[in-house]
Amino acid sequence: GCFGLGALPPLKMLDTINHMGMSISMAQGLFESAHTTEKNKKVVALVGDGTFFHSGLASLVNAVYTRANILVVIFDNRTTGMTGHQAHPGASRQQKYHEIDIPPLLKGLGVELVETINPFNIRESFVQLNKAMEFTGVSVVIAKAPCIFLPDFKDKIDKKIKIEVDPTRCNQCENHEDITLSCSRCYAPKNNLSRAKAKLMAENSVAGDEQLCPANICNHGFFNSILEGDYKSAVEIVRDKMLFARTCGAICHRPCELFSTQNNVVPIKKLKKLVSSIDENFRDFSMPIKRALNAVKKNKSVAVIGAGPAGLSAAYDLIQTGYTVTVFEKENKAGGMITFAIPNFRMDKTGFDYEAMQLEAMGVTFKFNTALGKDISIEQLAGEYDAVIVSMGMNKSKTLDVIENGIAASKRMDALSFLKRFNTNEEVLKGAATVLVIGGGNSAIDAARSAKRLNGENTVIVSCIEDEAAMPAFAEEVKHAREEGIAFLCNSFVESCEDATGRNAQLKIKLSTFDSKKHLKDIHCDYVITAIGQVSDLTALNMLKDDGSARLGNTNNYSGYKNVFVAGDISSGTNISVIGAIASGKKTAVEVRKRLEDYRFDYEGEKALERLNTSLRNTNSYEFTNEGALRNTNGYEFTNEEALRNTNSYEFTNEGALRNTNGYEFTNEEREDILEEMEHFNLFQSCAKCNHCIDNFGCPAMVKVNGKVQIDMSRCNLCGLCIDVCPNNAIKWVS
Repeated sequence: GCFGLGALPPLKMLDTINHMGMSISMAQGLFESAHTTEKNKKVVALVGDGTFFHSGLASLVNAVYTRANILVVIFDNRTTGMTGHQAHPGASRQQKYHEIDIPPLLKGLGVELVETINPFNIRESFVQLNKAMEFTGVSVVIAKAPCIFLPDFKDKIDKKIKIEVDPTRCNQCENHEDITLSCSRCYAPKNNLSRAKAKLMAENSVAGDEQLCPANICNHGFFNSILEGDYKSAVEIVRDKMLFARTCGAICHRPCELFSTQNNVVPIKKLKKLVSSIDENFRDFSMPIKRALNAVKKNKSVAVIGAGPAGLSAAYDLIQTGYTVTVFEKENKAGGMITFAIPNFRMDKTGFDYEAMQLEAMGVTFKFNTALGKDISIEQLAGEYDAVIVSMGMNKSKTLDVIENGIAASKRMDALSFLKRFNTNEEVLKGAATVLVIGGGNSAIDAARSAKRLNGENTVIVSCIEDEAAMPAFAEEVKHAREEGIAFLCNSFVESCEDATGRNAQLKIKLSTFDSKKHLKDIHCDYVITAIGQVSDLTALNMLKDDGSARLGNTNNYSGYKNVFVAGDISSGTNISVIGAIASGKKTAVEVRKRLEDYRFDYEGEKALERLNTSLRNTNSYEFTNEGALRNTNGYEFTNEEALRNTNSYEFTNEGALRNTNGYEFTNEEREDILEEMEHFNLFQSCAKCNHCIDNFGCPAMVKVNGKVQIDMSRCNLCGLCIDVCPNNAIKWVS
């Protein structure tokens, strides 16, 4: 029959072809011959409706009798098509004969599961076929639709309607316009088939532009590579755009998920964490290293000041496009806030070190222990290099006058200093102590959780001006802190404080409610940690003046230096977060290329970066006046909380105890749960590496012209199935 074509390329779906109605009896025999452990596997038999009545009925009766675990698909095309479109008992079309309805016949024979589908409704057909596949015993699905050569089909065809392919979506990448950018998405019929299946079977379809990444990672290709089981390609797709697959799997605050308009979003961060946990793939940087070493050299040199995520990301993009890059860093290792401020228990720092220092293998030169304003100057670098990128970060904490003026230095510290000492295993707190943390963002939560980890007997209290629902910190971070025994006094601020006097005396902190300014309570504590935000230390940039102040533009050049650019936290139009810094570094690399080589493309993650900036521009940062009164700050100021956000920073053992791992161990059950969660989603966008309709659909009316699929209407029967199966949504009805 016609369906026998499914045995041939491109479909190649059939294992055996048995003419004259042998499929049902052969399926029963294959089931009986299966090993005991394979009895749960379903054998599928395909048969036409005419052949079913002529010879399939007896075999089906025997299959029911022997309780065979088979699925029979009956193609009820309303005729005996193979021998000339004759009538049969199930499609007589003559009044003198009694037409036999197949479903009640089957149920009368004892078939427990009988479903009738419209094969032109592919989504519903998938659902019913899967239901029949899961049933144990004989199940039958009747695909009922008339043969296209029958009058009752032809009469329904409106010759004014046709099917067209939109060339702007067919074989078109929607992730970047610059086709020279690397794309690790695999090209194979199997890959594109998985995208088409997801389109038909997933409960939630999410457009790629609803989960854009500020670093311009192709989340669509990343997701579908995992769907296909190709974890290696998934990691490489991340590395097409940035170094930090494992790092972002741990600490990215996932704007690609948070900004989606869907109630359920594709769990990109969780999936990134999954694929980067496979050490074999994580440690293989051969592809980006090869790209860097084989890049056509531009004979242009770039100096990057600051080895935080922004500077490293700019270096990564530039080295792979043929630039010579030198990174200057005042500390003895790379990382900036990631290395020194984010607590070690929140992420795999050794993994970050490995990712960052792959830049050396690509040809980047690092000069550590080299500080701007002390060992190097902007003027010097601007003269020696074709371009200079300043990406120093915001590494200076805001201070609280009431605390600074009222408490001895030995009893107070800012969150960044505290976290840096915590991460380097310095002694920070002595003995079992009571610690008050001031602030409501994730830096405050990080400091509080770190203080608790220093000594399980420590009492840690967090005071913040916000109600808990309005805290800048993620709700789950607050939840984790509460589970670890940390207390919260929300809607509170420090009205006054008294320093400790006498041996073993404690500080006395007077807290009032923020909304009503009424006295709340007095806190007696040993230490105070202030976590109310951060700024950049611009003392080293004093030589860059514009009307008396340094002009920190959106990767704009400084006044007087046409080849100096800024990136990361000190740049406007960015966001103080890890992914914001990465995106800013990448954007600055594009600006450098525009300046030095007449590069004509804009940064292709701009839309997501702008969305990130807009959503967080009115962060609840605050400052204290000299009198200690609270006042809201307007303009572009962010607390350091956003840079420290993390959604998956804890795990539980079976006993429910907190397990302080770096989160890169997945049990088989955890991995299966994540993959099962994926099946609910179809993350779609147009992809240039798609040939699904040619590779898998096998329709003779589909031809390729200049790389784009077109419909040969002389061969098209207007079934419309190509519209359903196109994962690019490039095919549509037109009149």
